Amino acid sequence: MSDKNLTPEAQMKAISRRGFSWSVVAGLSAFGIWKWVNSRPLEAGTSAPLRRILDFNGDLWSRLTSPSKLVETYTTSQAKPVRTNGLVGLSSRVEEGGHFIRVEGLGAQRDIKMADLMALPRHEQVIKFKCIEGWSSVVQAAGCRFSDFIGLVSPNHEGLSNFAYLATPDEDYFVGIDTKSLMHPQTLLVWEMAGRPLKPENGAPVRLLIPIKYGIKNLKRLGLVRFQDTRPPDYWYERGYDYFAGL
Repeated sequence: MSDKNLTPEAQMKAISRRGFSWSVVAGLSAFGIWKWVNSRPLEAGTSAPLRRILDFNGDLWSRLTSPSKLVETYTTSQAKPVRTNGLVGLSSRVEEGGHFIRVEGLGAQRDIKMADLMALPRHEQVIKFKCIEGWSSVVQAAGCRFSDFIGLVSPNHEGLSNFAYLATPDEDYFVGIDTKSLMHPQTLLVWEMAGRPLKPENGAPVRLLIPIKYGIKNLKRLGLVRFQDTRPPDYWYERGYDYFAGL
């Protein structure tokens, strides 16, 4: 008997049964896919199929994103206190006035002291800091442009490779970033946030602020920059996150 010959009540029951059956099939299919994905070998902190999807998305996003596009800026009155989120790489003690950033891969190794950084043109900006966990906060920061910092080692920006490896002095925390993003005009090395010198938990004495990337790329307590042609290792990529991490 076709459904149109049934009473309205019987038709509704038939529809409900079919809907339930399809829900069960869809649920079992989803569970089967989930089980299969999670049974695959791990690759850089996550299952191989998910890693390939993440890498594809990151590569696609890197091609579509303009390295010269500016992020939105805000007024100082909109800024909020800086949120502490993660202390990896910050356990070692920093001697007062003794911190430096070692730069490698531009022909010769050079150590840039804080006094050299602070002598560069000062830039202040209020941007929205976005965490990959889903929260965001408007922050005020001041320091020098990363491009000006590199100019201390390579005045004409010659010899820049495709990537750079950045790390804390102890290299417990490290990120790999494409050089185009690092040379973005809004990428800063900052020693002030919220109108005050950086606190140890926020990366004192100097940290990276790269607004076109999620917070996982905004390295605290920068101690090493190494330019290289091959893609460097990355702390959170090795733990299952996207490598590009662009906004």
